[in-house]
Amino acid sequence: MTDMYLKTYDLAKSKNIQIVNISISDEENKFSFFYNPQDNIRLTNKINSFQKQNNNGFIIVKSAGNHTCNLSYALKIANKMPEKNKDEFFDLYQNKSTEKILSKLLQYKEIFKAIRAHLSVFSYDNSFVNEIIVASLSASGITSSYSSIGSNLWITGIGGGDSSTLKSDGIFRLAQEEHADAPRLLTTKIFGRKFNPSITEFDENLSSEYSKNSYTTEFQGTSAAAPTVSGIIALLLQANPNLSSRDIKYILAKTANNAKILPDPLPSCIKILAKLNIFHPDFIKPWNTEWIKNKAGFYFHNFYGFGLIDASKAIEIAENYKSTFNDKPSIEYLYKSESLKKLKKISPGESLIHKINSLKNIIIEAVYVIPYIDAPRADSLAIEIQSPEMTNSIILYPGNSFIKLKKNEKKIKNMKYKLNHYKENDNNNLGSYLTNAFYGEKSGGDWSIKITNYDKKENVKLNGWKLKIIGYEE
Repeated sequence: MTDMYLKTYDLAKSKNIQIVNISISDEENKFSFFYNPQDNIRLTNKINSFQKQNNNGFIIVKSAGNHTCNLSYALKIANKMPEKNKDEFFDLYQNKSTEKILSKLLQYKEIFKAIRAHLSVFSYDNSFVNEIIVASLSASGITSSYSSIGSNLWITGIGGGDSSTLKSDGIFRLAQEEHADAPRLLTTKIFGRKFNPSITEFDENLSSEYSKNSYTTEFQGTSAAAPTVSGIIALLLQANPNLSSRDIKYILAKTANNAKILPDPLPSCIKILAKLNIFHPDFIKPWNTEWIKNKAGFYFHNFYGFGLIDASKAIEIAENYKSTFNDKPSIEYLYKSESLKKLKKISPGESLIHKINSLKNIIIEAVYVIPYIDAPRADSLAIEIQSPEMTNSIILYPGNSFIKLKKNEKKIKNMKYKLNHYKENDNNNLGSYLTNAFYGEKSGGDWSIKITNYDKKENVKLNGWKLKIIGYEE
């Protein structure tokens, strides 16, 4: 996939293309931020070189991914069951009856506990500071049920489809949203190609508006949301051709709308894990975190980034915008803890806080955190970062998709946290979490990492961590 990106960027440069929309994600390579340091370096160097050669460079808009609750392991387990039981599981998962789900949950425990929240940041190609990572909003004004979440998000576009469950819902909604209540996007398509099965009269050629099988009303996903953002960015460049990628990111963050977004999403897979009682009872607490307002005045949410893109406000600012970044090159500082051999172990249900001091006081554009953790169960970890200005950002949730399933197994198994050996001089960015929550704040002072262990039995240990701050001088 890296070679495909590189070819795309080379083409964009050679053709003077200003916006590159990347509506793809790698479903199989689930934790690529642990494994692809060379790919990461190659892509970073390529993008940086293009930005330096041309002040505006090109703008990269990337879909966050469609894995809020990843079903891949659950489906593999279900496919080993008798046909009748497999059908019943799908009937339960598709929300036919909340009472039925509650009564049958334990019967299908091994399948349900394999449905896990998967974070967008787990893919290395979703963690470049040069990218604009896009989440998806449903027509109901809440994150789409599939839209991958994480501290790496920048903005939310319109992707359609079913809505995420809310904190006030049961395990699932009482019934799936009908298509009329969960509209998708109308767009062109490859002539003659059908969605299988089609779910609208339009796509079945039963509507008077239908025209030669060249359009569809069934486009959805963060792959649909990203182009809505790219289109608005094109309008910004039309209003002001001098905008750089950094300018665009600033304007989108400054004008993003969070007032029209429902505030309390909670993925159904997290509700299921709470009912199954396989973690410490408090594990759901990080999932209840809502919008934060940092000290630079930006609102941020791990489900939405800075909020829903607002074309009118963004264009209004763009027309008379004077760049915040003129003659202010992007700089970065890397801070490292010592090897933390003497820190106490983190018992079940407990947290540990450790600090690193940032000596340089710059305006933040992005922050990367690389923790080194001994944990027999990586899916039980929560990691939170606090800035010197006391803003908090959750970069890892408990109940995550750090689990494994071998080819012929019918049960998921625990997965150790992959990055556990602290190497002070290893700078390959393996296992780095990007967070945008501190955008615009000042970096100088004490930064804290908080590791919480939501396992029921096993201890956890923080072996060290690194902090990379990217920004510019005032």
